[in-house]
Amino acid sequence: MYQVEVSPNNRAKCRGPAPCRGSTIKAGEIRLGIESDNPFDPGASRTMWRHWECVTPLVIKNLKKSCGDDATKLPGFEQLHGLFQDRITKAFETGRIQKPVALQEPVDDPWAGADVGPSKKKRKLTKKEKEAASYRA
Repeated sequence: MYQVEVSPNNRAKCRGPAPCRGSTIKAGEIRLGIESDNPFDPGASRTMWRHWECVTPLVIKNLKKSCGDDATKLPGFEQLHGLFQDRITKAFETGRIQKPVALQEPVDDPWAGADVGPSKKKRKLTKKEKEAASYRA
């Protein structure tokens, strides 16, 4: 059983191929879950997650078989943002994952160029401080 969703937190680890295997799937990233039997708890199941970018052509082939070549039948597809849906549909059409595109347009930062926080410049030492420093050395 497969499931696609946007990661709600930073807890899941990617079970895709190396070198990504074991890295964190960050909140807001699209991920694919593959449900299987839990070998540590008979009768229970577990979901193994991977980044959408870590989905291999073989997994896409199996996804297409389970969904009847229709990406909209993939559990979780309807709850995704339109850009994510487009990426999944494109993967079903081509049989491979396309490089991710920016999901948001750049936002003007109201704080850009603003002087916030203390200055990083060192202040000049007073005569007393200079004398005290020369005795320590």
